[in-house]
Amino acid sequence: MGLMIAALMVVACHNDNLPPRLSKAQKQEYGTKLAGTYGGEYNIIYTLNKQDSLFGEKIKEATMSITDYDMQGIFFHDFPVSRLSHIVQDPDLSKALADVPNQDISARYDFKYYTDYVSTLMSFEPVPVALTLDYGGATHHIIIRLGNNWRNYLFQPEHWTQQRPLLSAQWQLVFEFMAIYDGDRLVQEFDYGNYDAYGMFVVFKIDDANDQP
Repeated sequence: MGLMIAALMVVACHNDNLPPRLSKAQKQEYGTKLAGTYGGEYNIIYTLNKQDSLFGEKIKEATMSITDYDMQGIFFHDFPVSRLSHIVQDPDLSKALADVPNQDISARYDFKYYTDYVSTLMSFEPVPVALTLDYGGATHHIIIRLGNNWRNYLFQPEHWTQQRPLLSAQWQLVFEFMAIYDGDRLVQEFDYGNYDAYGMFVVFKIDDANDQP
């Protein structure tokens, strides 16, 4: 009995030291407030090793959607995946990618407390893009792995009281291209900002929003 009481005391003390977490109800509330379709533009920036340095382009009249927390989805609509052909070194694959139609880039998002346990952070993780391409006399199952650039998006409590909290707290969301695979074979890794490597960094710059789910 004494050992059981001691164990319960240890568990209780341990739980007292656990940092607070957002409840599912809070996350659902935040997701509902962010949900909608946002207008803006894509700013795409490329690294093409030391010889070519950086260059970029803007694609206007782009849209992005955020679902409620039950779906936890972010969708960057009609992204020009064909631009990946600029940084793929395999000439046959690059040519095949140049003809790929625009795709929706999807991501899963979540919320957590900031270190002050008052403000909140949103983060998202892009879902890999799968393509089936025919080139070089064969069919290839291409997988494009993306990253979130290790970013979190900070919301102060007052942001959640406003009609468009995303516009109040953060005017742009970013992702980057990490690697490309042919099935389970790594074709090429990307590293944006490394002048010895090839990479592509994407900013969705918000300039409008509406309340459509």
